[in-house]
Amino acid sequence: MATQTVNNNHHNDEFDPDDPETQREMMRPPDIEQDMKEMDRRRRVDVILNSQVFREELERIIESQLNDGYLPASLSALQQVTELLMPGASSRASRLGHSGPPINDIRGVDGLKYAKGEKLLRCKLASVYRLVDLYGWSMSIYNHITVRVSREQEHFLLNPFGLQYDEVTASSLIKVDLQGNVVDPGSTNFTFNKAGYVLHSAIHAARPDINAVIHLHYGPCVAVSAMKHGLMLCCQESCVLGHISYHDYRGLLVNPEERADIVRNLGPSNKVLILRNHGVVTC
Repeated sequence: MATQTVNNNHHNDEFDPDDPETQREMMRPPDIEQDMKEMDRRRRVDVILNSQVFREELERIIESQLNDGYLPASLSALQQVTELLMPGASSRASRLGHSGPPINDIRGVDGLKYAKGEKLLRCKLASVYRLVDLYGWSMSIYNHITVRVSREQEHFLLNPFGLQYDEVTASSLIKVDLQGNVVDPGSTNFTFNKAGYVLHSAIHAARPDINAVIHLHYGPCVAVSAMKHGLMLCCQESCVLGHISYHDYRGLLVNPEERADIVRNLGPSNKVLILRNHGVVTC
């Protein structure tokens, strides 16, 4: 009896109709109360989903199952979750199930037509295209990654305009000179994006110290390029890049004057050029 009296008193102490907090709860509409409960539930779910351990374990399970060639419906659902949580990393898992053309597709006597070291350079560049696609940085068939083959002849390798990044192979790469003349068309019937190559040729011509140029329209890079202050030096990752150049992008580089502006803005030693409201170029 005494215990029941204590419990009743305790319950009465908890519910005080004159308490301002209690009055606010009583006046709160049911839909708002439900929204607050939903927000609390989502907060707990976010803690789990944002856990690095959970993300790594989920990715490990997906990759392990895909390597075994077994894809039940439950695993497909897990893979969709992975794509939502890790858009960059999810492509790694999805690509494991994709059997694209081999990077090194130069066989037998086909390799004899390449100068010393060019075959290896072709394989390296094709690998870079695959890596860019693997991390989700590619944009369909657009943009170029170029590499200098020879300083003596000023020849460069780039992708055919028509292949996805995960389809680029060593033999498919096109070799061109600074003027955009095709020296070796590669193993496809595609040509290259001449308007896109203008940017690369301008940089290669002005900076013989640069061996490779990567141009990306990756979402976060475009977002930074659209910011008034650009990339702010507020973290160690941004500081590692050193001095960063900026250029007010004005569309396709068909104007020789804009090519000169790009070279001038990049400068004699910088390795990163942000094209405002457009993307980024790294050398």
